[in-house]
Amino acid sequence: MHERIKKADYDLVEREKCLSFLSKFKENSAEFVQLDMFDRLETIFSSREFIKKKKESLKAKINIIKAKIKDTEEKYNLALMDKEKEYKNLVETSEGVLKKEKEIAEQLKEKINEHNKNALLLYKIISCVDNFLSRFSSFLPELRHYNVKKDEEKKYSRESDH
Repeated sequence: MHERIKKADYDLVEREKCLSFLSKFKENSAEFVQLDMFDRLETIFSSREFIKKKKESLKAKINIIKAKIKDTEEKYNLALMDKEKEYKNLVETSEGVLKKEKEIAEQLKEKINEHNKNALLLYKIISCVDNFLSRFSSFLPELRHYNVKKDEEKKYSRESDH
């Protein structure tokens, strides 16, 4: 009502309507009070209904959001579980590779040691044979060519070193 009166400053017709309403209100104030109370009750009732509807729609939206959050959490949990399984498999694989690498390193060490032993033994045998042939070549004419070959090999190895 006050708003209508304020607007009526610019509109003469509106001012007259408001004034006629006020004059009627003075004459039959009891009826207008009842109408005003009825309007207020109706407004309260409709606002309560509006609030209930809004509350229900908000609850529905909240439930939808909760369901989406739950679905998203489940998807992320499944993805996380898959990643954890993948990580465990990678850890197991790397442990297996490390174990195999250690075994291969041990086998390699053993084979290198065995090879070195065989090479040393072969060197000793060659040294013994060489020593034997060197000592007895002077006594046996068939072995003289051995010393000649040996001397030639020494010359070639010295020349190739330079």
